[in-house]
Amino acid sequence: MKLICLVAVFLALGSCKKAENNGGSIHVEQHLKVSFVSSEKKDILKEIGNSAISKMRLYYLSQGKKVLYDNPNLTDRYGIQLMEPNDQTKLYQLQLLLNNVGTIGENIGSTTYLDWENGKVDTIVGYFFNDENNHILTKFKFNNVEGGLKEKQGLVIVRE
Repeated sequence: MKLICLVAVFLALGSCKKAENNGGSIHVEQHLKVSFVSSEKKDILKEIGNSAISKMRLYYLSQGKKVLYDNPNLTDRYGIQLMEPNDQTKLYQLQLLLNNVGTIGENIGSTTYLDWENGKVDTIVGYFFNDENNHILTKFKFNNVEGGLKEKQGLVIVRE
């Protein structure tokens, strides 16, 4: 009986898949920071106020359908965070958590919709570099306006 148990333990340990060592670190960059100004250069996010911003929602395009992003375990459960102006930005910004399908490769496109609750919906297509340890937004299109690494930290959209 002891021999059977010993063989069973040996087989069980030998069949365990060795965990891959990725250094314990995964690098994720899937946020886009956006400011909105009027044609008169007024800060739209400041004008509409926090209560209107709290009603905004992100939707991810998944298998051809719009799916509401809602993660109650996060502080910003809807993937939208209002960033106050600082010395660099001078404008309020929305930090948006973009959809990333996670497929391994370069220039993997994923679509996110920003619903303003007033009938206005912005379309953002993010392009990512994904591998086992990295999920990085490399470029994007915001309503078909292209942006890259520089703009993802402070894109300014002019609204009429």
